[in-house]
Parts: sequence; C-alpha cells; structure tokens
Amino acid sequence: MTESTLGVSRKPRILVVDDTAMTRETIAAILSEIPADVATANNGEEALKLVKETPFDTVVSDIMMPGIDGLELLREVKKVTPSIGFVLVTGYGNVRDAVTAMRHGASDYLQKPIQNDELIAVVERAYENSKMRREIEDLRRKVREKGDISGILTCSEKMKSVLRIVQDVSHTDATVLITGESGTGKELVARALVVLGKRSTGPFFAVNCAALTESLVESELFGHVRGAFTGAHSDREGILGEADGGTVFLDEVGELPMATQAKLLRFLETGEVQRIGDVKTRIVDVRVLAATNRELKEEVRAGRYREDLFFRLNVVSVELPPLRERPEDIILLAEHFIQEMNDKHNTTVTGLSQTAKEVLMSKKWQGNVRELRNWIERMVIIRGHGTLEVEDINIGKENAFSDLTARDFSWPDWPLEKLEQEYIKHVLHQVRGNRTVAADKLGISRVTLWRKIKDMEGE
Repeated sequence: MTESTLGVSRKPRILVVDDTAMTRETIAAILSEIPADVATANNGEEALKLVKETPFDTVVSDIMMPGIDGLELLREVKKVTPSIGFVLVTGYGNVRDAVTAMRHGASDYLQKPIQNDELIAVVERAYENSKMRREIEDLRRKVREKGDISGILTCSEKMKSVLRIVQDVSHTDATVLITGESGTGKELVARALVVLGKRSTGPFFAVNCAALTESLVESELFGHVRGAFTGAHSDREGILGEADGGTVFLDEVGELPMATQAKLLRFLETGEVQRIGDVKTRIVDVRVLAATNRELKEEVRAGRYREDLFFRLNVVSVELPPLRERPEDIILLAEHFIQEMNDKHNTTVTGLSQTAKEVLMSKKWQGNVRELRNWIERMVIIRGHGTLEVEDINIGKENAFSDLTARDFSWPDWPLEKLEQEYIKHVLHQVRGNRTVAADKLGISRVTLWRKIKDMEGE
C-alpha cells in the first residue's frame, strides 16, 4: 500500500480516532505494521483540527464519542476532503448507524472486537478506493480544463483507436472487459470510463481479485450475514451492494475462483445480490468494468474459466497494446514522467540526452508503461538535476536471471513454495523489512505479502 512502486514515495497517512486510549493505541500499532504513518486523536474535535492541517488518506474512527461523534466527524471531514477514506468502528448494536454512515460516504465499518486481519484488509480497501477517487477527480478536472478525454498520453494510432472506443462506450452501461499485459494502463482506461460516463458522480469501488484469498473474495463482493462462517462477527454489505447506482471495477478478474465466477455470472444476468448466509436477495443497479492480463479464451479452453461468464464480461472489449507496439510513445511518456517526478520529488531534471533516448527506445519494456515510469522515477531521484544521460540508466537489471545462468548458478532442489518463501525473505532483507517496498518489488499487494508472511511465521 503505497503511492509509488519504487518505495521512495510517502507512506499512506492514517488518522485513528477513539476516546479510549487502549483501543486507539492498539489500532494504531496494528496499522503501523502496514507500514503507514499513523496519527491519533482522542476526540472528534482534535481529529477535525488534524484533518484540516494534514492531508490524511484514511480516517479510522469510533462512532460513539463525546462531543463530535463518529457520524458528525464523517460529515465534517468529507467537507474538508471529499475523497478521503473513512472507516467507522462500532460496538455490537450500532451496526445500523454504521450502515447509515456508509450511505453518507463512509468507506466501510468494523465491529468490535476488531480482528487484526480484517482491520488491515478494510483499511487497505478504503485507502485504495480513496486513491482511485482522487485520481478520478484529477481526471475529471483535466476533462473540464483541457478537454482531455482520457488522461492517457499517446501519439500512437493504436492507442488512439483504443481511446475512440473508450469515448464511444463510456456513455453506456455496457459491461467492458479491458485486456492487456501488466503495466499497459488498464486502470487508466477504467478511470476514463467512469469519469466520462453517466455514473461519474455515483459510488465507485475497485477490487483487485488477485489480492484476495479464495475464502475472502466472495464475501468482499457479495457480503455476508453474521455467523455465516468462522470470523463473520457482523453483517457486512458487499461491494456490489454498496455500489448501487455506480460502478465496480474488477481488476484481475481472471483470478476469480470457479465458485465466485458462478455467483458473478448470476449477478450480471439478474442484477441480484445475495450475501453469504442470507436467504434474501436484492436487486442493485451497478455497472461492471473488468480487467485482466490473462488470455481468458485460453483459460476457458483449459477449463479454468466459465465460458458463459467470459461472454457476459466481454460485451465490449478494449485491448491495450504493449508499449513495444507503440514505440512512438516511449519518449513522449518519458518526458512527461520526468516533469511528474520533478514535481513529486522537488528535482530539476531538464530532459533526456539523445543517447539516453536511444537506449530507452531500444529497450523491450516487458513491464510496459509502469516499468518505464519506475525507471524514470529512479533516474530522476538519482540525478536530481540537469539532463539524464545514458550512464544514469541501469541496464543490467533486466538481465539478472540470464546472468545467473551464465555464471552456472545452481538452483536449489526445493518445492516452489519453499523457493517463494526464501525469495520473500531475501527481498525483505534487501529493503530492511519495509513491507510496502517489498510488496512493490515482488509485484504483489501489501495485504498478499502480509498474509504470506503470516503463513511463513505459522509454520
């Protein structure tokens, strides 16, 4: 959970508000492990003052407090920062208040006693959705000010044809399947579809299906009732229910387990949501956008993905080309990222030398636009000012594995799980235990890394 994939940007800023010192400090200690910059306030008045002084990403607040209670704090905080994530903590019996609060902009709620893993998962979700809402607001502002229809820079004819499809389909309620390799900009396209669409002011939720365990993904999407399974300590509305009147973006939809695929298919066919353990269903009005880097047709042929669900998701297909198929965009994007990173890191890099441009143009960019952005950020930080030269570019990184083979590196005869665990330990050691940076290096979410570490510690 970080604003960057290099580990050099700031941690998420979280404010914990509770009038009980023990509860406040316990929640803060758990969230500090994310890692995050955590501040605390012992009442609503102090919290509101802090929010006005500091750009927090997420607030975690008790509902029942003297003076400004959690519900009033929610309303006041949203006036200051509309996109902020807000999680309410409630005791048993106050769930109705928490659900009401969610209708007024709260991201989620937790019921006491708080479970550590649930707290982390809920705060992560609130943070990620808050981050995407900020990005959508930025894109909406660009649309107003510059007529920018997508926020996607390109001079490539391939990408321009993609953007024409995005513009044409944005004003409909059609389900859209966005495909392409990792790092090609699938989330950017999803944001553009939301901003340009008629649901732009409605609720919006993004779910990374790959970051959720098989046991959690159905509960996250559809919700559950209290007692439906071990750990279901309270009723919870699922994301599809919360998004009534808005949009849900299912990232990495190719990772859904078969059981959840069947339930998602039923939702797409009927609009009905049924929480786990509930006998009742209800109809909701939600537009679904989905993305995957998998070849779902191949997954269908292999029996790992439902063909009927694939057809339901693939009403409109938007396929993003890899960066190597739009080389004319490489320097355009690189120069844009230089300016972005100058603003972000207070540097004064002026551009790229001709030889540096040639090196960037010759690279394969298997990680696509995301990889290019990461390289530029690293180079801008290291150089700090002046022109980026060819020596600033760390060429050897992409050849690490072939170099190992060339030196007759002998792979240990371990099971895959053991290899994964040892590599995770290696990366954690490299980054001195910083889990956010480690997750970025491993290419997984912080919650996924946290769960893997817990599994390792339990062995």
